[in-house]
Amino acid sequence: MKIQDATRLKRAILLGARVANNPTLYLTRGYANFELGNYAAANADYSQFLEKTNASFSVTDFSIGFAKGLPQGVYDSGKSSLLFLSDFIGHPIQTSKQVFDSLTQLAVLIKNDEFGVVAEVLSPELHQLVVQWDTLPSETRGELAGYAVGKLGTDLLAPGAAAKIASQSISSAKELVAICKNLQIAQEALVLETAAGIGVPVKIAEVVQNGQTVAFLGEELGFTAQEIGQLKKVGKLEQTIDSACESWLAKSPSEAYLAAKNGGKHADLIPKFSEKPIKEIEKSIRSYEKLITEHQDKIANPLKHYPHWNTLDPRRQDALINKRWPAEIQCYTEQKDVLQTLLDQRK
Repeated sequence: MKIQDATRLKRAILLGARVANNPTLYLTRGYANFELGNYAAANADYSQFLEKTNASFSVTDFSIGFAKGLPQGVYDSGKSSLLFLSDFIGHPIQTSKQVFDSLTQLAVLIKNDEFGVVAEVLSPELHQLVVQWDTLPSETRGELAGYAVGKLGTDLLAPGAAAKIASQSISSAKELVAICKNLQIAQEALVLETAAGIGVPVKIAEVVQNGQTVAFLGEELGFTAQEIGQLKKVGKLEQTIDSACESWLAKSPSEAYLAAKNGGKHADLIPKFSEKPIKEIEKSIRSYEKLITEHQDKIANPLKHYPHWNTLDPRRQDALINKRWPAEIQCYTEQKDVLQTLLDQRK
């Protein structure tokens, strides 16, 4: 018998003493038996797993739950590359199976962890899921797994987690790293599986490009990742971003002063400059005029201000020229007008 086979057999035998109280370990022993060619024993272990587990596993049910929970996690995070593909997620069977296998291994690892450090380094979402893994129905497991994968992205472990576990058990640390790597691969596969469901490459490019442009503008307008995700969840992201841009660009200078006077935008300028010397107000007005001219030149000659302009993503170029810089010009114009009105009142 080869050393590798002997090691697997020893592992299967050692597991045999513990599987009675841990149904998931039947899977591990069954796989070891399968690799050794003990197919009858492997089938028997799998049958025992289904019999002793409170909720037998259904790939279809898990996939349905996974597809239901994943977008919710993505929306709560707002950071995932899946945010703008979430509308196209169907029933990702392949990804669901990868995630199920990884989380099953994680549940086994936690139960075998004599020092209890593995559970400590998991995120709350993963910890709750794997601790209850054997008792949950397939669809519920899928929904919780989808939510965790969608929300966490690649941040599955706390910083320094592997080192902390390795200080107690090197083998557990290696196994945990391998499991997390498999989960990360599943996340990458999910992007591809979703894109494959869209099918037409031009449509995929359109979805991704539009999503990235909206996300960039949202961040420039001050929306957090979570706010972007929640707006996307209720189907109001694009509308809100467009309205914010239009509102920022549409205000006339006179409206800006009235808004500031009534405690709205730029309201802080009025008490700040009301008692300032006239020369200081005039100096600030000239500074705003300089900024306005500079931004107008950025729009006309971007390469002059950004030597690496031609290396920027075309979507970023478009957003800067047509959205951000015009919006900043309008903002500086509003601030200048507030100060100019204050100056006029002083003369």
